Amino acid sequence: MKYFFSTLVTLISILVLSSPAWARGEGGDRGWQAVAGVFANQTSNNNGTTTTTTTETDFHGDLGYDFGTLYIGGTYFNTSTSTAAASTTSTFLTWEGVSVGLVSHNFRLVGTYIASAFGSGGLSNGTGFGGNIAYCFYVSPKVFIAPLVDYYSVTFTSPGPKNTTITQLAPFLSVGIDF
Repeated sequence: MKYFFSTLVTLISILVLSSPAWARGEGGDRGWQAVAGVFANQTSNNNGTTTTTTTETDFHGDLGYDFGTLYIGGTYFNTSTSTAAASTTSTFLTWEGVSVGLVSHNFRLVGTYIASAFGSGGLSNGTGFGGNIAYCFYVSPKVFIAPLVDYYSVTFTSPGPKNTTITQLAPFLSVGIDF
């Protein structure tokens, strides 16, 4: 899988760097695009004797090339959860993948094949699919803010004989740069 991923990144890089739009340094609807989003949530539950507080923080990052309508890139995702009651426990999940999507100046619809994922508790060998949809509000010709809805489903084959699947649908507030 690592050979496939490195070969894919190399081919995309050659394709992008040989593009006339890249050579001319054009902005607008063609060129490199970076998007970073964050989601944070805190909940408290009191059962009469103990108050449990759960804090979740998610980071979503995309880097890819916008060919005008077609977007090809990579995605990195990290989520961490901390639960505090009588004691504090923390969990995390990290994944990365290859993304393909449709983009316009203001609209993004991107699907991701999750090629590698791991998490706390010995979770490893994770693969899956994800996607996001966003509407971009440009605050300058090259910088935008985008409310984004992100979905992913990752299945882990380790540890143990049973598969573990983690699925999430969450809103993000994202900032993006066209360069």
